[in-house]
Amino acid sequence: MLVAEHHGRGMYDFRRFNAARAVPTFPKLATSRIALRNNPVSTHDFRDMWNTVIAGLFALAGVAFGVAAEPFKAAVSSRSRTRQARGEQCAKLISATTATRHGVIALNAAGRAICAGHKGPEPKQVNGWITEINDARSRGREASALLDLYGPLELAKKARKVLEAEESVYLLMDEPDPGEHDLMKKPPQLIAATDALDVVVQEFAQQAHKFTR
Repeated sequence: MLVAEHHGRGMYDFRRFNAARAVPTFPKLATSRIALRNNPVSTHDFRDMWNTVIAGLFALAGVAFGVAAEPFKAAVSSRSRTRQARGEQCAKLISATTATRHGVIALNAAGRAICAGHKGPEPKQVNGWITEINDARSRGREASALLDLYGPLELAKKARKVLEAEESVYLLMDEPDPGEHDLMKKPPQLIAATDALDVVVQEFAQQAHKFTR
């Protein structure tokens, strides 16, 4: 217990203390220091701790980046599927146009042969060419319509030009020879129409390459 002795003139002597409180002690702090002294933390412990913390931060950053990147990945995937579908329709249009061209030329040659007095092809073969032409034209128009859907507009316009050139060839199916019959040569108008179709198809293929790769 603290005792104050008065010595006059307002002065007090605080030299007398309770012996039990003269030296304060901190048993918990002392115990902690002893524990640290007996079990020091090694550099490896700190290193392992920081490695764990850093690994956790990187894992958290990876999860956050994955969540943020999901819309971008979905957009890329959608664009990839559109390009693939566009390429399939372009290939279908070229294949259909080629089949139409082949069928028209075959039927025209058969008709000119019959007009020249030669034996014509079997009806079954003629019907096969007609079926081939009809099926090919249907596939071509379907492909062109889907290209209008998938775009771009520039490619869709090229597809319609292909169909227009194909129509010009189709209308010349019954084109006769201009003079003497020559089964080895197509009529000049049919030659011009098929050549024009070939040019348009080539231009379309080049345009399609830009939008499908």
